[in-house]
This record gives sequence, C-alpha cells and structure tokens, in this order.
Amino acid sequence: MKLSRINSLLLFVFVSSVSPRAAESPLEPGAQPKQEKTEGAGEGPAWHRSGNLYFTGGNRIRRRAPDGTTHIYRDPAGGANGLLFDLQGRLVVCEAGTRRVTRTESDGTITILADRYQGKHFNSPNDLTIDSKGRIYFTDPRYGPRDDMEMRDERGQLVEGVYRIDAPGKVARIIAHEAQRPNGILVSSGDQYLYVADNNNNTVGGARKLWRFNYVAFYLGLFALYTNSYARVHA
Repeated sequence: MKLSRINSLLLFVFVSSVSPRAAESPLEPGAQPKQEKTEGAGEGPAWHRSGNLYFTGGNRIRRRAPDGTTHIYRDPAGGANGLLFDLQGRLVVCEAGTRRVTRTESDGTITILADRYQGKHFNSPNDLTIDSKGRIYFTDPRYGPRDDMEMRDERGQLVEGVYRIDAPGKVARIIAHEAQRPNGILVSSGDQYLYVADNNNNTVGGARKLWRFNYVAFYLGLFALYTNSYARVHA
C-alpha cells in the first residue's frame, strides 16, 4: 500500500471484547482504538501466530515482539512494502526497490518467487494476498518516476497489473488494464472474490476505487479472472 509522507507507524489494538454479532462486526459498538506504539514505518503490517507483528519502512523489516519491544528483522530489505505469512508460516515480501517478490525460509534464506514477467522486470511490487491453495496474488503499480518501467502490453502500453505466483518462477498476469494503479489486494474467504484497491493518486481525477472481481476454475487447475464481470463497489 502506498502511503505518501508517512513518518510513523501507528499500531492500534481494539480493547473491547468480541461482539456476539460477529457476523456483522467483531467489535462492540463504540469500541475505540488504543495506540500501542509509534515507530518509523508505515507499510506492510503482518501478524504472525507467535504474537509478533512485522512491518516495513526505511528499507527495513521490523518485528514487534509480544512484550512491546521492537527488533530489526531484515536490513536492508529491498525497499520492502507489503508483507504476508504464507500457509506454512514463511514471510512473503513485496520488494518494491528490487522489483521482486521473495519468501524468507525457516532457515533464514531468501527465495525469489518472482522478479520478471515475460523477461521484463516488474514495476514495484506493492501488496499481496494468498488464496486457500497457497497461490500468491500481488499488485505491481508504479508511484513516482516512470522512466525505467519495462512492463508493456502487445500494443506497447505500460501495464500496472496484478499477477499470480503458482510456484517460484511460475507467474501469470491476471489483470492488465482493468485497474489503473492496483494497490491493496485481498482474496475473500472461499476464494470467491478478489478485491483490488485502485489508487491512482499521482493523477488528477485518477481512480480511487475498490474493485471486486469474480474468478472461476479454469483448465489445468489454473484460475482466470473474468475481467468483464468486475464491479465498482466503492469510490
């Protein structure tokens, strides 16, 4: 997620108990956030089942321990932005600076999951989500200078797309131009929908929308988005 001029990460915890109307909201009416800590960051918070919170900023990945102390997890971190733990508890990172998506293995080694599509470098991998089968979806916008962008379609137009990683090095583009500048991304429970935040805040009148895409089973176990079925659900 692109947050310009953010100097601190505000960590909030809702202090009330879970509402019995959890289907509507997990929070009691009137619940207020509690600021836990301010830290030099602003992106990518990912919660690990151990109770640690990981977040990015200043080309570092930091870890906030359950006791409230903060530690450097990775430095440098390739301009890390979005973070998420996969189904095996490994940290997957969108590295905007190095233009790749990586996975940190249990022994600390780093596996490159994707750094190119059809031989071209990505723009700036931004945010990611993972479906129930472990496939990784990530957005690839470009905020700031655009002179080194390589991603273009068959007509030579620049592409700020959404991609799916099925295995290391196995990447498919699933959205090309349906969103102007895809940013945040989330797959719904049951893998029925893919939500994409379209945040073209570099352009006057640019998109500031949330899209919902349906996706269906396709041949050979792959998945394809019906891009003509998207719906604007918020603007």
